[in-house]
Amino acid sequence: MIVRSYSKFSKDNQFYHKLHIISLLIITLFSAYQLLEFNRIIFSLGFICIIPSMVLLSKSSTYKRKYLN
Repeated sequence: MIVRSYSKFSKDNQFYHKLHIISLLIITLFSAYQLLEFNRIIFSLGFICIIPSMVLLSKSSTYKRKYLN
């Protein structure tokens, strides 16, 4: 259900979809930098926080490729 909704949203609002992907990339890069610079495991939470969004993006991409083209 949410995969189909996000697929339609990403097709209709490409700017916000790209903004979402860029924000995930920034969170990943910032967390990696902090983790390498300060060697504290707490900064790995950035990687854990983006996992649900990455799963949603991958499933919605597959749905969009199959059904919305």
